[in-house]
Amino acid sequence: MTTRKLRAGALALVTAALLAGAASLGGADPAPASPATAPHLAPVWTSHFGSGKYQASPVVAGNFVYVGDENGYLTKFPLRTGTASTATPPTFVATWSTNECFNSIFSKPAIGNSTVYVATIAGYVCAFEDTMSPDPDLKWRQLMPSGGWANGPVLVGDTIYVSGHNGDILALNAETGTPRWRTNVGGTNAQNPLLGSPIVLGGKVYVGTSDGRVMAVTPPTGGAPATVTELEKFTGGRISDTLATDGVHLYAAVNYVTSPSVGRVHAVSLTTSGVVRWDRDTGLDPTYSGRMQAPAVADGIVYVPTKVNVVYYDSETGARTALADAGDNQPTTPTVVNGVAYVGGLQASGGASGALQAFDAKTGVTLYYSHTPTVAYTSPAVAPNGMVLLGGGNSGQGAGVVWAYAPHSPTHNR
Repeated sequence: MTTRKLRAGALALVTAALLAGAASLGGADPAPASPATAPHLAPVWTSHFGSGKYQASPVVAGNFVYVGDENGYLTKFPLRTGTASTATPPTFVATWSTNECFNSIFSKPAIGNSTVYVATIAGYVCAFEDTMSPDPDLKWRQLMPSGGWANGPVLVGDTIYVSGHNGDILALNAETGTPRWRTNVGGTNAQNPLLGSPIVLGGKVYVGTSDGRVMAVTPPTGGAPATVTELEKFTGGRISDTLATDGVHLYAAVNYVTSPSVGRVHAVSLTTSGVVRWDRDTGLDPTYSGRMQAPAVADGIVYVPTKVNVVYYDSETGARTALADAGDNQPTTPTVVNGVAYVGGLQASGGASGALQAFDAKTGVTLYYSHTPTVAYTSPAVAPNGMVLLGGGNSGQGAGVVWAYAPHSPTHNR
C-alpha cells in the first residue's frame, strides 16, 4: 500500500456525534418519506471523514455510502453509521478511504461491476475494487488526454464516460480503463470549458457547454470517427452543469448572467435532434457564484434551481406549475423521491452555513427544514430505507461532514 492511501485501520476513530433530538433508526419508516411524513424527518447521525469538505454529492449503493472530498479522498462507510456504537460520543471507522486518485473530487462517484469509479479536477479517472477490505485495490488510473478538470464519471454497461474541462468527451473500457474513443466539443474557444458531466441517451452522449451550446456525440462505428453535432446554441447564455433527461427529451438550465448574482435563468427543453420544445425565462437571478446547478426532471415536472428558489415546470408544455422558496439558502439540484424534492444549500449571500430542505414535489410547499452549521452545497442522496444523506463542510475547518436524516412517525420525533 502506498503512503497516499489512507487505510480505515489507520484512520483515527472518527467521531459520529448523534444530533440533538435525534430518534434511533429503529423508529424510522422502512421507505422514503412521502409529503405526509416528510415533515417528521429527524436527524439520525452526523459523521466526519476525510480531510476536506464535500463538494461532491454522496451516493448510496446497497448498505453503503460513497463520497469524495476536496482533498481527494474517496470514502466508503456503512449506511447505518452512528447507530451501533454505545461509546460516548459514538465512534466508528470507515470501511475504507483512499486518495490514490489524487486531487479534489467534485463530482459524485459511479458504482457498478463491483467497482467504484471517480474523477478529479486534475483530470484523473480511477477505478477501485468495491471491497470490504480496508485496503481497496486501485484497478486502473487514466488521465484525460488534454488534462484539466474531469466531470463524471457515468457508467453505462461496460463503458465509462467522462467530460473534460478542455472540451473532451472520453469513453473508457470500464474494466481496464483503456480509452475506447475520444472527441472534443469545445469548439475553437478554449475559454469555454465543459463544466457538467455527460449524459448518455439512446446510444449518444449529450453535454452542455459554458458558451450556451447543447452538443450531441455519436460514438464511432465501423472505423468512422465520432460525430459531433451542435443541437442548439443559446447565444449569451451559459450551461454550467449537467443536462437532465426523462429518457426521451433533454432539459437544461441556461444562465444569462450580466454580473455576479445578476441576470436571468432560463429553463429549456429540446428533443434529441435539437428542436427546442420550449424556452422559459424564470425571471429569477442566478446563483451568487454565477454557476448554475443542474435541473432535475421527475414524474412530468422539471425542477430548476435559481438563487433562492426552485421553479417547477410541466415537462411537456413548459408551463410553470409551482415555486419552492428556499429562503436565505441557495438550493442545489433537487433529488426527487416519492413525491418529495430534497435540496441541500448554502447561504445565498455566500455565508458559511447551509440547510437540508424538503419540498412537496408537486406544489413546492416546504415540508422540512434543517439548518446545517457548515455549507451543504451538494444534492442529497435518498436510500431505499428512506435515509437522506447530505454532504458538506467548510474549507479550513477540518473534515467533511455527512448528515443523515430519517423519516419518523410523530410519536418518535421528539
